[in-house]
Amino acid sequence: MSEPLEEKAHADTSMPFPGIKALICEDDELNQKIMQRLLAKFGVESDLACDGREGFDKLACQSYNIVFVDLQMPVLDGPQLAKMVRDSSNERIARTPLVAVTGSAHYFQDKALAETGFADYIIKPITPHLVLQTLERLLVKN
Repeated sequence: MSEPLEEKAHADTSMPFPGIKALICEDDELNQKIMQRLLAKFGVESDLACDGREGFDKLACQSYNIVFVDLQMPVLDGPQLAKMVRDSSNERIARTPLVAVTGSAHYFQDKALAETGFADYIIKPITPHLVLQTLERLLVKN
C-alpha cells in the first residue's frame, strides 16, 4: 500500500527546516535574493534588513531562529550588530545565533569565534551546501 500524498510531502528532505524563520542583514540586493532563495529551498522563511540598525530593530520586534549578517553594511556593520545583540538585556535577542556572511575570513583569523559574537560564519560565494551545513550545525539538536 502506498503512502498518502500528505505523508510523502512531509518525508521530502529537500525542505528540512519548515517553520524556521531567519533574518538576513545584507545591504546588497543581489546577495539578499541569493540568500533568500537558498533558505527557501530548505523551507526557511526569511525577512530582510538592509543594515545592522534595521536588523536590530527587527530582532527587537520579532523572534528569529537564526540571523545571517553581512560584515560590511552601512549605518551599523556586522560586528557592531553582533555586539549589540550579545549585550542586549533581552535574553531572546541575546541568544539568537548569528552567522557572519563575508567575502573573507580575515576578520576571524585573530579572534576566537566566540569573541566576535557570531556562532558561525560563511565565506562568499554562498552555496546551498554551506547554508545547509550551517543550518544543521546551529539548529539541529543533537
